Order: sequence, then structure tokens, then C-alpha cells
Amino acid sequence: MSEISKIKLSIIIPAHNEAEVIEKTLSGLEAAVTTPHEIIVVQDHCTDATPDIVGNFSTTNSNVRLISNADIKGFGNAIQIGFCVARCETVAIVMADLCDDPATIDEMYKKLVESNSDLVCASRYMHGGKKISGPYIQGALSSLVSRSMRVMIGIPTWDIANS
Repeated sequence: MSEISKIKLSIIIPAHNEAEVIEKTLSGLEAAVTTPHEIIVVQDHCTDATPDIVGNFSTTNSNVRLISNADIKGFGNAIQIGFCVARCETVAIVMADLCDDPATIDEMYKKLVESNSDLVCASRYMHGGKKISGPYIQGALSSLVSRSMRVMIGIPTWDIANS
């Protein structure tokens, strides 16, 4: 069986000028995620050393790929490009700036498979979730909007703004 056919999860990281944190993010993912996976870093018009750092990291981690967003710059386009090149139907989007805890990925993957769900969302605003940093007022408004959308239109997540 080829290494590619063993992959169960594609992790997409949109990255724009993340040279200061990208290696730590990749190392953290490799240390925490035990589900067979690939990591796709979509460099989004970087002007720093992000592509070089990812390229160097991938020489010792064959499951890490660097893809360039040659299309219009932006978070949404970078994610879309990641989806287009992903080798798995099961995808996790992780921020390059260490705001996501990679230790939750295996648990989310397991929940997705066991529940036969189409989507599992992490949430800062449900039991066990937490918002670690950022302006208080922004967090309060984000929580209020997310909870309101859940109640008013039935979006089945506690955190609509979490990628």
C-alpha cells in the first residue's frame, strides 16, 4: 500500500508571512497529530522566509507540502487552493500563527468518523473551549453573534467565526 493511500486527513495551513511561527506550528502538528496525515502549507504571496522554512521542514517530513497561491491573494483563496490539492476528503484547516491547539485534531477526526458526521467544528465558546487571547470586546461580540446564529437560524455550531 502506498504512503498516500494511508493518509486519512489533509491539514491545510494558509500562510502569509508566517516565518516567525511556521516551523513551530509544523513541529507542533507533527508531535500532536497521530492520525495518518498530510500537511499542505499554502503560501499566500509571502514576502518573507515562510516558503524557505516550509521547504526545509519538508525535506525531513515527507508528508509536508508547500503549495503557492498564484491566484488572488487572500485567506479564502489560500484555503480553496488547499482543498483543490488535498489528497483526502477529510480536511482540517489550521492557522499558521499557533492560535489552534493541534492536540484537538485527533479527537475531532475520531468524532467525525464515529458519528458519521459531515463536519466537526472546534469552538471557543462551548463547554471545554476557551479563547486564549485577543481583545475582550471582540471575544464577547464574537460569542454573542455565534450563539445568536445558533439559536435564530439553527447553525449547528457554537462558533461560526472559527475556521
